[in-house]
Amino acid sequence: MSDELLKIAGYAISETILGVVDRLVSVRPHKEALEGYIKEIQNSARPPMEKAVLISNAKRDLKYAKNQWAIIGKAQGFLPEGFDCSKSDVNEEFLDRFMEEAKFVSDEEVQFWWASVLAGEFERPGSAPSSLIRILVEMNKASAKAFEILCNMYPTIIVYDGVKILRREKVEVIRDRGSDFLEKLNVNANILSELKTLGLIEMGSFTGYGIEGENVAFNYLAYGQEIYDIKNTNPRTLVVGDVIFTAVGQRLAQYIKDEPIDGYIEYLKENWQGVTFEETATVRVETDENGEIRLVRI
Repeated sequence: MSDELLKIAGYAISETILGVVDRLVSVRPHKEALEGYIKEIQNSARPPMEKAVLISNAKRDLKYAKNQWAIIGKAQGFLPEGFDCSKSDVNEEFLDRFMEEAKFVSDEEVQFWWASVLAGEFERPGSAPSSLIRILVEMNKASAKAFEILCNMYPTIIVYDGVKILRREKVEVIRDRGSDFLEKLNVNANILSELKTLGLIEMGSFTGYGIEGENVAFNYLAYGQEIYDIKNTNPRTLVVGDVIFTAVGQRLAQYIKDEPIDGYIEYLKENWQGVTFEETATVRVETDENGEIRLVRI
């Protein structure tokens, strides 16, 4: 994303992620300067071996710069329209560490992961745990895709009294880890073990984790724009999945766009122990301007 494009989009450079990164950590990717430097070396009278080394180093730096530039551009696209990055209290040390590692990320899909975290840190300074950059560095494309899928097996369960929502929780409901459904999505035992090693998930026994307390009489489940009546057969414990996110996994999941997975509801019907549910005709789900869901009687 060039300065000219940012200006056309209606931003002053100082208000963009690019402007803040340039001001705080001085790693702005000067693509044109590097390209000019390479041409200068090529046209110089330096010895061939020296030319080769200098050009190789400059091309490496140019590649790093392009990677950083791409992530910054993608991150800008994740921010709300008109968001002024210069007013964000983003941590300088975080930016420094982030951009140093971001220069090695050339895969476009993985760049989107980095970009979503960078944009999230500008919107909610301090929200990214210190371990998150390490996890992004160590995460490969397959484990990133699997984690994204897990993030979309994350329905919202609701206690609703007909007037207002009394309790609402997002829960990971992943049962029968060896099921054909998960295998088809390439979420297998090896990938789950990788995600556990990264520190993003925990895996329990096949009895599953549970939510306990006085108010576990969840009567609705929202997934995407669909709403279902649910019934929990245990009045004091709601057994959920045998895979749950760690604290840092929950943070990373916040950056993932909700995209319902085809077949997931059918998978739940077959595998969610102690819970039955069906589509409801009594309420509908709506989303407010903050992304929070609410129920409205039909």
